[in-house]
This record gives sequence, C-alpha cells and structure tokens, in this order.
Amino acid sequence: MGNIKTEFNEMKEKNAADMTQYAEEVEKIREPAISSSVIFRAKDVKDITPSSGDILVFKTTRLNEENGYDNSSGTFTAPVSGTYLFTIQLCVPSRTTLGYDIVAGNKEIQQGYFYDKNNDSCHTANGITILRAGEQVWIKVLYSSKLQQGLNLWNSFSGVLIQRFTE
Repeated sequence: MGNIKTEFNEMKEKNAADMTQYAEEVEKIREPAISSSVIFRAKDVKDITPSSGDILVFKTTRLNEENGYDNSSGTFTAPVSGTYLFTIQLCVPSRTTLGYDIVAGNKEIQQGYFYDKNNDSCHTANGITILRAGEQVWIKVLYSSKLQQGLNLWNSFSGVLIQRFTE
C-alpha cells in the first residue's frame, strides 16, 4: 500500500510539472496570436483617369490597424514580417479596359485586366505574398485608362496579415 501511495504522489507531482510546462508552451503560442492585427481597407481613387505606370492612390482610409497604409502615396508598408493577402476592387466603364499590377517589393504578385463590353462593372483580384517589415505594396496601372466611382461603385484596396514571422 505504501508503494502505491508513493507512486501515486510521484505521478501527481510529474503531472503537475507537465501541466505547468504545457501552460507555458501554450502561453508562448497564444501571445503572438492575440497581438495587434495588421489590416487596412481604403477606397475612392484620387484620380479616375490614371496613366500608364501610375500608382493608384485610395484617398479614404476606412480601417488601418498598425497604420500600414499611406493614403497620400497609395502604398502599404508592412509593419511586421509575414504572409499577407491583398485584395483590389476596381470599377471600369463599359467598353473600357484597365490593366493592373499588384506590386510587392518591386515584384508583381498579381497582374491582370478588367473589362466589360456591356456594363459599368466592378471586378476584384487577390494577391498573396511574403513581406519583410518595411517592404511596400501598391497598385500600378499598366496603361492609361478610366475608372468609374460613385455611391455603388467602390474602387478599393485592402490587405491583411495572415501569419506573422518572428525574426
């Protein structure tokens, strides 16, 4: 009986030590997960008749956690390293083509064009990339074009940090 009691107390102490260790490990994982998020959303392009090579500047910032988006230059600067997802919505008049690049750190991460023969319409595109803190992302126009903008036609640029990297 004495051996069983001793073994039980040893197991109890080991379990308590294991639980403390597991709690410490969970805390290490939890803290980065609940730290402030990096997310922005901006709308309303400053110039609805952009020229080839122009960076689209979205003048109305609706959300800007960590202050990564600059609505005077149209660029997002990553405050932390990680994997980011960016989304654009651009609205073009009927029979108008708009070519775009989502550019990250001087590399295209998504390229395409939007066109609708019969209607004014809005189109979306996404790009995902890995950024180091301080790298920038912007939307570049590939050739001169025209955008529509109004009550129900929102040109927008948004981004969110999916996973933070520790450096």
